[in-house]
Amino acid sequence: MSRQTYTTNSSKTSSAKTTRTKKTDNGDDLGLRGNKAAQISSNRLSGADLRAFRNSRGSLKQKLSGIQNTTSSLGRSLMEMVLLLREENEMKAEGRRVCEEQRRRDELEAREARYQTEKIEAEERRRQDKLEREDRTRRDREDARARMQELAMLIGALTKST
Repeated sequence: MSRQTYTTNSSKTSSAKTTRTKKTDNGDDLGLRGNKAAQISSNRLSGADLRAFRNSRGSLKQKLSGIQNTTSSLGRSLMEMVLLLREENEMKAEGRRVCEEQRRRDELEAREARYQTEKIEAEERRRQDKLEREDRTRRDREDARARMQELAMLIGALTKST
């Protein structure tokens, strides 16, 4: 609690000055905390009351700190959201990677199966061609033998008749 002193000129006694004191409860609220020499008015502000300025300054500081606290909590929430989105994207990318690797493995297995099938088919064709060649060679030899026997009989018949 602070005391302010006012000096007034009395109309009854022109030279006598009376002093009155007024008690105020708002010394701490006006920015005068612990500073008894703080000025109440300013010549630069046309004699404006500095207490109102100090009050508004204090309330603005409180609002600013409240906004900063809110902003920092929003910043944390935003950062958490960014981290969650990043983690979700990494999980999706990992899922796509796994699917892509599985698709590649399946394609490789299918390609390998086609290759093995073609290899078996080619081997079967070669075996069939070899069997056909051997069969053809056997028939050709039998035909050649039969012709030789016919020629031998013809030659034998010609030699007997002469």
